[in-house]
Amino acid sequence: MWNLNRFTGVGNRGIERAAGEMMIGTVLGNKYQVDEEFFSDKLGTSFKAKHVAEGFGVAVLAFDKGVDPTGDQLKEIMDLSGRLHGIGSPGIVPAIDWVRRADGTACLVFPVGEGVPLAQYCKGGIAIAEAVDIAYQLATGLAAAAEEKVYHRDISANSVFVSVLGDGGQLVRIVRWGCDELLPQYSIGQKDDRFYGTPEYMAPEMCSGKGWTSVSDMYSAGILMYQLITGKPPFISSNFNTTLKRQIYEKPLPLHLLKRGVPNINDFEKIVFKVLQKMPPKRLENMAGLAEELKNFADQFMPEADFTELLATTWPAISVTGDAEVGAAVLGGTDDDASAETASKTMMFTGVGAQPEAVSPGEELDEVVHEDVD
Repeated sequence: MWNLNRFTGVGNRGIERAAGEMMIGTVLGNKYQVDEEFFSDKLGTSFKAKHVAEGFGVAVLAFDKGVDPTGDQLKEIMDLSGRLHGIGSPGIVPAIDWVRRADGTACLVFPVGEGVPLAQYCKGGIAIAEAVDIAYQLATGLAAAAEEKVYHRDISANSVFVSVLGDGGQLVRIVRWGCDELLPQYSIGQKDDRFYGTPEYMAPEMCSGKGWTSVSDMYSAGILMYQLITGKPPFISSNFNTTLKRQIYEKPLPLHLLKRGVPNINDFEKIVFKVLQKMPPKRLENMAGLAEELKNFADQFMPEADFTELLATTWPAISVTGDAEVGAAVLGGTDDDASAETASKTMMFTGVGAQPEAVSPGEELDEVVHEDVD
């Protein structure tokens, strides 16, 4: 699996990694059996696990000590999960529980069935019809959250999971909501990577220290749409500062050059580049607009495609108990896709000799509109 962390400027976390390896095979909170590691990033280590009694699959985010949430922060995360729970969108996956490891650090639990991180799922790139299906689900999920004034602020290949359904369809799961208060926003001149966000997916306004806007998640979704086709995000560098600068100044290599011969790639590329505009006002107005663009694309170019039917989802109930601590979720039911296996992908990423088109420094981000978003 392509390792995102080698590009993010993450420091040496040997101690945390060793602790993570020791978690494999253990049962957290007498409920979740840890089977294998998905990945590690600046928030901590994510594991594939399952609920011992019910048998459904979950992703467990075990926080590193440096970002371990306080009791109040855990309560805020779980309160937000309660709001997300009420939306009923199949793509929005709230934390349903939390437990503590032996060292006292917290772990969040997300019901993802047999889902895998998007970076693993689309390694090498996937077919355009499949990419449109996944992108549409991602856009509709983020649009549903935005309707409630909820923004993710770290949409990346680590915060989006994909499950394969029994009929061959895909189900998108957006996880890790509410963690944006655990690290500060990036500020210009910062020497380390202790800021919230993944540089390969951060919007230019975030990379320039100007803060979030209501369409920052849209830019990150555009990076994922690009990655679905190519297998990699467009801007990868050996250190995070270079990646942040590339997000601000460079335009991605055109998809039609990277994936020559892919049907309708030019028209799909137009949608991707609409949401990858460097200045927020030049992007689409909202995530619902992106979902509409993708639907129109599918209707026009692939009317025969059998896209995943999105049904309203009821997650297990979440309760809050205790003294300034968050209580465990009341668990019930199973994930319909829990027994499905991930299909293998064979399309390979191919590069070309063309150089990225630069954005004029004068265009940089003067037109950024600062919005007061919750």
